Formats: sequence, C-alpha cells, structure tokens
Amino acid sequence: MGQSLPAAYKEFLAHLGRSAGSFLRGSDFTCDQLWRINREARELVRERGVDLPRAAVVFLMHQGYQFLYFHAAEGDDPEVHRYEEGGPLQRLGVSVSTWFLNAADDEIRIVRGLGR
Repeated sequence: MGQSLPAAYKEFLAHLGRSAGSFLRGSDFTCDQLWRINREARELVRERGVDLPRAAVVFLMHQGYQFLYFHAAEGDDPEVHRYEEGGPLQRLGVSVSTWFLNAADDEIRIVRGLGR
C-alpha cells in the first residue's frame, strides 16, 4: 500500500484477510481486493471533485458505492471514516478495532435472529 499499516488493521488482516466466510457479505475487504478497492474508491470520490488524503487506506468497499477508510499515519488504531456516493467524507467517531468488533457483534445478532 506504500505506507505502514496500523497494528489494529494488521491484526484484522491476520485473522480474516484471506477468507472470512459470510462475514461482511457483499463487501470487499480481503487482502487480494485491497489494491482494487483503493483505486476504485479514489476514482469514485474524484468523480465528485473530492480527493482522499494520501495517507487514506480504504479497507472496505460495499457494492461499489460506499467505502470505509482510515488515515495510516494516525497511529496503531486510527479513526474510521466513511464515504457514500454523492455525500461528504464522514468521521465515524470509532477506531478501526472498535468498528470491526461492532461489525462482528452485528453479524452475530443477525445470525442469532435468523435462528441459524
């Protein structure tokens, strides 16, 4: 990616970066997708006249119209930012590790709610 990655994100990749089963189905986030989603995210915002900061690393893209990113220079557990097509860049107010824990909790609730 051309820069050092935060420890919290490296930990996530160590566990789910190659394969994650049905976790976050419909979203691209595995190691083999990172170069593509970073390129596509930058193209998506550029079409709207916005540039992502150089230190931005897109770690998840959903259905090609929204993505999540962090600033690699913000330490070992940086804040997550979001972009949805047509909207502004947004700070989510949670760290990378918290975002992943919340996503896992949400997936567990969904599975339990469906009786699986």
